[in-house]
Amino acid sequence: MPRKYKFTPRQVIDIINQCHGLQVLAARKLHCSLTTIQNYAQHFPTVRKAISDNTEFMLDFAESKLFKLIEAGEPSAIFFFLKCRGKNRGYIERTETDITSKGKEIRPAPIITVIDAETRNVFLQLTNEQFGKQLEVDNNLQAKQLSSATGEAKSTE
Repeated sequence: MPRKYKFTPRQVIDIINQCHGLQVLAARKLHCSLTTIQNYAQHFPTVRKAISDNTEFMLDFAESKLFKLIEAGEPSAIFFFLKCRGKNRGYIERTETDITSKGKEIRPAPIITVIDAETRNVFLQLTNEQFGKQLEVDNNLQAKQLSSATGEAKSTE
């Protein structure tokens, strides 16, 4: 026995046309769920085509309004069009990060492994001279690292 539908495909198509293809609005006008409209579109090619045709019509309509704004010299319309359709010509919105300071490039900090206290002191002295400030160093941690490194070295000799 064939399934009985609440609406005819023609009724659904007429409402879809009134709603310009917007399925949620069509469902509200028919007092049914969006799923019902989607099921009609799945089962009836004519309903599916009505939704597709209305969507294409509205896109064309919106584009025609955009072109009128472009013709009128509306900067935001021109920008929007170039951003969306002019990508192949380089009209791409991107963020660029400037990693300079007053025209001078910022150098990354060197990675230095402290081998012993003498090397550490030389490094701190050079760093203080270069940057003109005292670096905060956790002396306890440095001392523990040095003692464990030298302790391990002595035990292996």
